[in-house]
Amino acid sequence: MIWKRIGLKELNLPEFKEYNNEFLPNINGMNLKITKTINRKNRPVLDSYRGLGEELEKIPQNHNNAGIELKLDDDVTIKEPLLINYYLDNNNPVLIDHNLIDVGKNSVLTLIFDYASDDTTDLFHNGLTDVTVNENASLNIIKLQRLNSSSNNFDTNIILIKDSGKVNLITIELGAKITAVNYTNYLHGENSSANLSSIYLGDGNRKLDLNYTMIHKGRRSESNIQSKGALKDNSVKVFRGNLEFLKGAKKSKGSESEYTTLLSPSVKSDSIPALMCHEDDVDGNHAVSAGRIDENKLFYLQSRGLDEFSAKKLIVESSFNPILEKIPDENLKKIILLEIERRI
Repeated sequence: MIWKRIGLKELNLPEFKEYNNEFLPNINGMNLKITKTINRKNRPVLDSYRGLGEELEKIPQNHNNAGIELKLDDDVTIKEPLLINYYLDNNNPVLIDHNLIDVGKNSVLTLIFDYASDDTTDLFHNGLTDVTVNENASLNIIKLQRLNSSSNNFDTNIILIKDSGKVNLITIELGAKITAVNYTNYLHGENSSANLSSIYLGDGNRKLDLNYTMIHKGRRSESNIQSKGALKDNSVKVFRGNLEFLKGAKKSKGSESEYTTLLSPSVKSDSIPALMCHEDDVDGNHAVSAGRIDENKLFYLQSRGLDEFSAKKLIVESSFNPILEKIPDENLKKIILLEIERRI
């Protein structure tokens, strides 16, 4: 199981229920097709990379209760971000979403997925987002997860990128009792690129299993993984960053970095970077580190009038800022900062 390192040995799946909250964005006047979907889409080129031996990752394909099917035509630029808002509550405690996204050649699109909830209900989310980025297209995806502390959250993302296609991913994990996420980017085309920026915050007894993978197939493809996190109380995190260069990926470059701020002595933080190479003439590098807040920095801020809480909050927020600045929605940034403040 992908979550074995966070100590989750078994999981009782909830009873299947309908999801009735509205989540489709307003697309009046936009040149794209977006509908609710429960369809299964066959992607044979990715079958060996999906990791669908995991039972949870199979469920959204065949037993989902929500999701979108989005098709953007060739040569179209959508300037405004589209917000898909999945809200879980007492009447909708189970969300199993299957999202199918296809971005046409030379097109540009930004999608925001916001997974939010009420504060009291035991909730369950299991999602699969299946993406194709065609030649010379550009897709930005922002996923914000801020479910309550009684929630289980599992999310799989599989992305196929063709010649000169570009994907920019921002994933922000701030909630849920248990979180296991998987992002697999398959850089199939020549000159394709993928950038993944990640923020996570663990508090209480939260458990996080983060798996980020870049698979290079096309020549001169480029990837970058950047992850920043903070842990406090008794939280547990496992980070796995994988760079794989397949035969044929000459002149390709991949990098990954992760830094975890440890706010309590009782947290547990594991980082497992991996580099797999089946081709020569490629460039891959990785760096991971973890550490407590610098005492000199903390003392300096407190000497300028900040209390300990405010100083720590400022330090954590400043480490997140390079990623937060990439988010084009100011309201969303405010929501994230308020949630970070509440968690800290």
